Amino acid sequence: MKSQSLLSISLLNLVMLAGSIPVLSQSTQTFQSLPNGVYLYGESQMPDEKDTYYFVLRKTGNNIIGMSYTGMERNECFRGTISQNTINDLTVAEVEPNSTVGWQFSQGETPLDLNELYRIDSQKIHEGALGQLQECVTLFSNRR
Repeated sequence: MKSQSLLSISLLNLVMLAGSIPVLSQSTQTFQSLPNGVYLYGESQMPDEKDTYYFVLRKTGNNIIGMSYTGMERNECFRGTISQNTINDLTVAEVEPNSTVGWQFSQGETPLDLNELYRIDSQKIHEGALGQLQECVTLFSNRR
């Protein structure tokens, strides 16, 4: 009887812990194996939380073009390649507010690990974010 209650407690703890693990960590499916499309990832499971980073990613094969934002304000565009759940070889494009210089490109210093983020239902991507993503796609399409 005692071993049965210990097993129940262990299983309960395991279930409670699983609720705090990001979505991709719970699944064997990797971002690389997902079909082509547009996906939303965030530091929170809930979209549009204040002071929280979100990433809208357009996947075409192993190529990714994305944008990051907080509070619907775009922070940067980026391009890279996916390997499992990590976006590598990042090229980052940023524009300073009120700048006449335009887009500034640089190499990303660290890969983007999607295991550290939550995958959010793509239906929750705002039209504004999709428009900003399209600007990023155009930006990188014009820069070979």
